[in-house]
Amino acid sequence: MKFPKIEKFRRKIVKYRAIVSPPPPPRQPGRKTSRFIGVSWYGHTSNWRVILKVGNKSTTIGYYDDEEQAALAYNAYVRRHDLGNQLNPIDANGKLVPKANTTSSRFWGVSWYAARSKWRAGYRDGSTPSKKVEVGYYSDEEVAAFFYNEAVIAAGLEHLRVVNRVDASGRPLPKD
Repeated sequence: MKFPKIEKFRRKIVKYRAIVSPPPPPRQPGRKTSRFIGVSWYGHTSNWRVILKVGNKSTTIGYYDDEEQAALAYNAYVRRHDLGNQLNPIDANGKLVPKANTTSSRFWGVSWYAARSKWRAGYRDGSTPSKKVEVGYYSDEEVAAFFYNEAVIAAGLEHLRVVNRVDASGRPLPKD
């Protein structure tokens, strides 16, 4: 059963919401994670947000257009309040040194799993794109790559999945 007055009212509400609520800010192209400690991308304002954690409490220090300015603000806040938090390193020329990305693996089929603080080996099954097969969790990245290769070959999926190249001794070689 249709109610024309209700439908008309609903259309007015949708039109009103479109006028009153501003459109969401545009997403920043490219990188969404910061290269610096205490800095993260905040999509609601399209700015870099500086957050300081002391124990279980988080404090937002501010929002910045430039990622490096945000990192410098983080360092200044930690020094000014004499906190023991880790600072963003600065080289001899006074430039900020980005943190190393330890969560990205050098091998195919291997990724860092922060919840267990281990390297996870796994692949997607060829039958359905969403089905993941976990091979295991390893403390060494190369061992995880080795077991990834073994699992893909054992499943007969080497024609569908990239297998890490190995050297003469059988150790996996990093991807190019």
